Amino acid sequence: MPVIMHALPEADWAAAERAGEYRPASLDEEGFIPLQDPADIVAHTNERYAREERDDIGVFAVRSETLGDALRYEDIDGGRRPRLYGSVAPDGVAMWGHFPRDRHGFHLPEWAVDLVAADRLPEEANGEFR
Repeated sequence: MPVIMHALPEADWAAAERAGEYRPASLDEEGFIPLQDPADIVAHTNERYAREERDDIGVFAVRSETLGDALRYEDIDGGRRPRLYGSVAPDGVAMWGHFPRDRHGFHLPEWAVDLVAADRLPEEANGEFR
């Protein structure tokens, strides 16, 4: 099953779990949530948070087919990028965890390394990995 990912402040995810939906400002401002394929998530996160000294960033992985018609791939910057035109229900997220960072930047959490190679989640994936 193809997987897509999204990096965000851990406090935003905690708020989403309390509210029952993840609805970042980008959804209201731009109309979508930018998502990344597993192969792109590290570069995107390093670019997004390059000027911030944050160590409170997390990442979630979701099976693309669970997002339905709200998920669209669009041609952006010479590549096809996933965009979600809707919110994310926390119970629909297959994996979530801290996005580790060192002096060189962010790097994939241990649980996510295999996702990049396989571009799919294991069938039993459903939960939090830190």
